[in-house]
Amino acid sequence: MHTNGTSRTLTQLLVDGYQVRPGEFIGQGWEVARSHWVIFSVYLVLLLLIGLALSLTPFPVNSIVGVTLASPLNTGWFILAYYAYLRNQSVRPLDLLRICVRFFDFLMTDLSFVLFCLFLSVILLIISALALVTCTSIALLILAAMQGVDINDIDIQTNYLDLIVAGILMGLFILNGLITMAYLGTVLMFSKLFIIDQNVNFWLAMVCSWRLVKQNFWSWFWFLLLLILTNLGGALLCGLGLGVTIPLTFCSITMAYLDVMNRAT
Repeated sequence: MHTNGTSRTLTQLLVDGYQVRPGEFIGQGWEVARSHWVIFSVYLVLLLLIGLALSLTPFPVNSIVGVTLASPLNTGWFILAYYAYLRNQSVRPLDLLRICVRFFDFLMTDLSFVLFCLFLSVILLIISALALVTCTSIALLILAAMQGVDINDIDIQTNYLDLIVAGILMGLFILNGLITMAYLGTVLMFSKLFIIDQNVNFWLAMVCSWRLVKQNFWSWFWFLLLLILTNLGGALLCGLGLGVTIPLTFCSITMAYLDVMNRAT
């Protein structure tokens, strides 16, 4: 039921097209965050207290519980921002119970993101390594031809070559990881909002987010990059600025989703 309705709505939206307006989305997000600064502040304090409690528990219990709760608790920001707008300035703490109701889907969304990042990073690394080996072999063949000797007779410091190749592969792995995270982080940015708004499972939510974002990928990428830079600026203020930029980030993404899906008025 929700699945078919979501598909038709999204398909029609993609046919009609839509505009990405980062400045307007952030402005709307600021209004929501500013109007509900009390509830967002309370939630931030709650997260800090949970983090403090976990830090006092022994390893590996704190790590296991922390990783398990990180995704659903992170989703709480989206839930608060979503209901803060749609309920006309009315947010109820019980809204956060939706975290428990859809705990599995929220958790699987982030777990899938991590697994996809690792998988694509490894695939890109293999492709990069093959390209590196091919280019190195061609370079050695050219060098041997220029020197008029057999390729096996070329004097190369093996230890130095191994270090260079290892360094290049490590750099490629990091670069591929960053590229993969940037791509997936952008195309899947609305996954949890699809779960909250359309009540779909995590896989359909990820597919819907991907279909929605890929049509205007670069516009969404710059929008997300702007929010990341905003949070970096907040972190530079001894971390205190994050108390403002984190709610602003989630509210801005929520308002972008609602605007594009024609839920904002």
